[in-house]
Amino acid sequence: MKQEYPRYKQGELDLIEKKICDKDKVALNEFTKKCSITSGERKVKQIRKLILQLFDVTQIPLTQQTKETADSFLVLLNKCDKSYWTKDEIKIYVKNFLLNYYKDYAMVENFKSSGKKGLNPQKITENNLISEKDVEKMLRFAQSYKEKCYLLLVFQTGARPQELAELKWSEVKFEDKYAEVTLFSNKTKQSRSFPIVEKTKEALWEWKQHYSFQDIKPNDYVFPSRWRNKPITSAGLNKMLRRMSESAGLNKDVWNYLFRHTRATRLYEELPQQIVEKLMGHKNMAGIYAHISSKKAREEMLSKIYKIDDMPQEKKNELELEVATLKKNYKNLHKEFQKFAGRVVATNISSKI
Repeated sequence: MKQEYPRYKQGELDLIEKKICDKDKVALNEFTKKCSITSGERKVKQIRKLILQLFDVTQIPLTQQTKETADSFLVLLNKCDKSYWTKDEIKIYVKNFLLNYYKDYAMVENFKSSGKKGLNPQKITENNLISEKDVEKMLRFAQSYKEKCYLLLVFQTGARPQELAELKWSEVKFEDKYAEVTLFSNKTKQSRSFPIVEKTKEALWEWKQHYSFQDIKPNDYVFPSRWRNKPITSAGLNKMLRRMSESAGLNKDVWNYLFRHTRATRLYEELPQQIVEKLMGHKNMAGIYAHISSKKAREEMLSKIYKIDDMPQEKKNELELEVATLKKNYKNLHKEFQKFAGRVVATNISSKI
């Protein structure tokens, strides 16, 4: 059993898979075959890597696990610094694998999700989205031209992590007033172009001038890893974003897809659905973001149904002063009326006497 939960580098789990025995391979293949009924090819590969972590951490074959080794695996997992929904994902698939192979519920009785409430990729609200002020704060803690460029690019484009990680310089075209990036999605198998302007364009140009490797080639990744021929991983990008957000003192968890939800929400508020789907690489996805943008719905309801429009603070102050003056005049008139009514009553009484 390892002493702590490892941080796996790109390709490391592929090497670990070569170490498992034939019996483990059969069990793993049977489980992932079932997973493929509801999951795509990429997801199935990710699930395989999650199960392989059980073998690597416990140093025991997948087909020789016990309740004790499973619990020891959980202890190390819970102590590591992975996000709680990442831990939950590992727990879910490892638990299902163990149940699929051993058919022993007692063995996995401690595989419970964290139960923490908070932000996760499936629960995003308009209050959790990234604002321009958040980005400005994070930029102060960017440690390189590369980090500054990525932060601005992901905020302006809302691209999928894979799309930016695999972006190449041949897919970036600089114009006078803007630059255009061509993004290819492994999810949709389609390409789309996205215009970038102002600070983002400048940051992209600066990063190109200070690129990690000399003599930039068209097939070089815009955001390479330590190796020129390999792109940075999504985990690496998330780590970078979280470091900047924590240093900036943002009271929210920040990861790649939060930027995508932020951009999509803003675009669906302002542009026709057809245009947004073209920019974001969506297909009939407006409904996914409709529940997020309740602020827009509230504004429409107030202005168009209730006829309550937002107005400048100066205008509000003028109206408040006018209302206060009217109230004061009303009180004065009310006092005068009471005096007049009193005189009328007194006159009537004296005339009767």
